[in-house]
Amino acid sequence: LVMTGLYNQVRHPVYAGNIVALVGLSIMSKSAMRLVLTGFYCLLIEMKTRKEEFEMKKTYGLEYTFYCKRVSQKFIPTSLLIKTSITKEERKEEPTWKLSLEKDSSPAVNGEQKRDETATSTESRLFP
Repeated sequence: LVMTGLYNQVRHPVYAGNIVALVGLSIMSKSAMRLVLTGFYCLLIEMKTRKEEFEMKKTYGLEYTFYCKRVSQKFIPTSLLIKTSITKEERKEEPTWKLSLEKDSSPAVNGEQKRDETATSTESRLFP
């Protein structure tokens, strides 16, 4: 089981290279049909790799399972992906934009609550 080089970044680097080449060819030739065919190729490769990975798990057992957990991406290196998922800790944090819009906790002056100047200016930009 090879786990070094490109296989340290993606589980199927040859297929990844094919996809990049086909997308590049589609863009260079300005062919929408080639791009659609590349999409179909991606679907076929996805189905093929599922079968291949099933066979690899049967052959290599836990070693391949751990490899799949360590190298989570089939075709696109994790280092190139944009972070889209939010961790549990990030969900619990208060958004910074919300904090700037909250009222100031200082004591009331003349019966009215004092407001933070940044919140007022932000609100005036949001709600003219």
